[in-house]
Amino acid sequence: MQTLSTQETDYYKVKEGITAIEDTIRDKNKNKQSIEQTIMNKKELLSDLKLKLNVLKERLSIEFHIDADEFTASLSLPETPKDDLQDRLDKVKRRIENFGEVNPMAEEAYNEMHERFEFINSQKARLERCKSELNGNDAGN
Repeated sequence: MQTLSTQETDYYKVKEGITAIEDTIRDKNKNKQSIEQTIMNKKELLSDLKLKLNVLKERLSIEFHIDADEFTASLSLPETPKDDLQDRLDKVKRRIENFGEVNPMAEEAYNEMHERFEFINSQKARLERCKSELNGNDAGN
């Protein structure tokens, strides 16, 4: 027969094993709950994205008379490599930056110059008409 101290030692070893298994189970349950929460968040995000997609499809259909399914079916990816497209994009961006700032007074200045041009042209036409009238009167005299 085993002595009492041997039985106590065995008891505590088994109890430690049970505690370790319970801790492992608790950790796995926490991990499972975390994963389930992540799945729920992803499902909610997916639902939101589907809703937004449907809204955009309806808007395309109503405002632009475009069937989104037909439109996406006819799309194909460009055969140009991504690096080439990025280079082209960078060049276009630099060209846009080189345009400089827009002069907010440019339209007003153009309108003033255009009015002056019209005025000068009308005066020129008037002078030519008067000149021809004077030449016509001199010929008649």
